[in-house]
Amino acid sequence: MSHLKRSCSHRAITKSHRRGSTLVKSSDVVQKVYNSNMDPSTEISIHKAVAQRLEFTQRLAEWRESSSIAFPEVLSAQLDNWSEAPYITNRFGILLSIHYHTTALLVNRPLVTRLIAEIFPNKSSSLPFMGEIAIAIKQDVESAKELSQLVHCIAHYHPNFIDRNAIWWICNYSTFTAAVHLLGIVLICCQANLPEVVKVVELSEVREALVLSLDTLEMIERSSLMNRKGRDCLRRFLHVLDTLATLLDTTAILAHDQTETAFCDIFAQYISEPANDFILQLS
Repeated sequence: MSHLKRSCSHRAITKSHRRGSTLVKSSDVVQKVYNSNMDPSTEISIHKAVAQRLEFTQRLAEWRESSSIAFPEVLSAQLDNWSEAPYITNRFGILLSIHYHTTALLVNRPLVTRLIAEIFPNKSSSLPFMGEIAIAIKQDVESAKELSQLVHCIAHYHPNFIDRNAIWWICNYSTFTAAVHLLGIVLICCQANLPEVVKVVELSEVREALVLSLDTLEMIERSSLMNRKGRDCLRRFLHVLDTLATLLDTTAILAHDQTETAFCDIFAQYISEPANDFILQLS
């Protein structure tokens, strides 16, 4: 019995240590990349955003490898076939996987927002480090997709896991963050003259992941105003983008040299209403 108590105590201490490591990583990112939340990420140069992302991606990879010794990473594909017992046995691995992908999105965000600021509206897409940027976009999609799938599986198969481990807030916040990232990457993919990104990211895959994240948000909404209002706004944005894609595909009068600016021009006309509504609803 005493051996069992020592074992449980050791596991609790290990859990606390691993959880603390994740928080340290997140706080380091917020402090260095976002100047402790004092500066908007769009003010970071492409060069600085790439350099900082490489640094924190390496540190995050090292943490991921070291954590896997005690608590192996849990993939969303595994959760489809699990009963309740494996959820309990692997709960630390599930929690760490959620926090890992949440931190990965935090690391990638400055580069994603900087890229959007550079290419919209009607700006040149001739940017430095496009190879590194394309890899970052691809990995951001992967983290956002995996995070959404993890939360979706938990909410669908064993929703009690969320309350038993007090992770509703992080699931709600991180899934909404994933949805925002995916919408931003949909915008990036709609910019036709970014061949480096188009080669590694499929627009249909990103859109599918975005729809999944929005469906997941609806599953875990509860009383969250941010969830409901934000989700409705993102759905409207997605509807606008789908409408614009149809218009651009069927409008034969657009000359070839106008297509690069056509999306931005039409987008500006359609996007103001849902954006203004979202701001008004949260004010």
